[in-house]
Amino acid sequence: MAAELAAVQFSLGAAADAGNREPEPGASGAVRGPVGRKSWKDLVFTAPRAAEIAGAAGLLAGIWFAPLGVAAAIGLVLYFVGAVGAHLRGGDAAHVAPAAVILIVSAVLIGLRIATA
Repeated sequence: MAAELAAVQFSLGAAADAGNREPEPGASGAVRGPVGRKSWKDLVFTAPRAAEIAGAAGLLAGIWFAPLGVAAAIGLVLYFVGAVGAHLRGGDAAHVAPAAVILIVSAVLIGLRIATA
């Protein structure tokens, strides 16, 4: 059961992440900053994506090493508590549901992994 939930968690994270990408500059000539240099927005939005990917990888590795899975799930719960809070503070109620679903799945994974370890 935990393996299936970890796979669901990974796919939910990937689906949520797909909607967060900024559109590429089109033929209109809109370029952000000097060519070949990333803006601060690219760096800011890279860290949360890396945390989500690391959490999902930790959940999958937790199938074989239980303490790692529990630690990854706790990290994801903390991360998505912050995400839900940030969306609510920013008045972005439309994007609260995906973060809340992943938060709930992560919390369920903690309970299941502790119960089955």
